[in-house]
Amino acid sequence: HVAQDGLEEERLSKTGAQFGSTKRGIAYTYGDKFMKKTLRMGDLCHMDEGVKKRLETIVESKNLTMEKIYGQKPVSVDEMWA
Repeated sequence: HVAQDGLEEERLSKTGAQFGSTKRGIAYTYGDKFMKKTLRMGDLCHMDEGVKKRLETIVESKNLTMEKIYGQKPVSVDEMWA
């Protein structure tokens, strides 16, 4: 979320349309929460294969944005899981 916040602010600054973000990822955290693209606190207490599968689905979606819109390297599920 922090990376996405910074990348979007940078993208918008090229046209003078930046919104003055704190670059802490707060808006993207809330956005993903409302789109139900998150893990819940309870998931973190039961780190099983079901949770890992959910993480893979979330990261796959996030990587579409990171790669196609921002031209960044994909986020690694294995690094996040570790």
